[in-house]
Amino acid sequence: MSNYTFVFLEIFSQEGGIQAYVKDVLKAYLSLIEKFSNAPKTDIFLLRDAPDCNNPLTSELITYHYLKTLSPWKGRLKLAINLLKHLVTNRPKRVFCGHINLAPLTQFFCQPLGIPYTVLTYGKEV
Repeated sequence: MSNYTFVFLEIFSQEGGIQAYVKDVLKAYLSLIEKFSNAPKTDIFLLRDAPDCNNPLTSELITYHYLKTLSPWKGRLKLAINLLKHLVTNRPKRVFCGHINLAPLTQFFCQPLGIPYTVLTYGKEV
């Protein structure tokens, strides 16, 4: 069972305000779950990060799903398929959506499945 799922556009392949904010959120989350003897299983879906990106937050407590493709529409389709499959199969306790542009997809999948979700907002997009 996946206890918590996060969905982000990108964290590690770009530097910016949103990426810095998301890294801080994940650092805080990681420092919190490391204190538990029975840490929750965590999955993080990254639309625009590739498996070979520099990820300083690698941990055995987190499974990263790197979904970058050459074609943007293929990446979005890959995210949608993988996320839906994950939600149906694992039924996380909560999904954290890390960008306002991913909120409609998150709501579309989570609401009918009865999975609570939270949209983390930051910056001028909100």
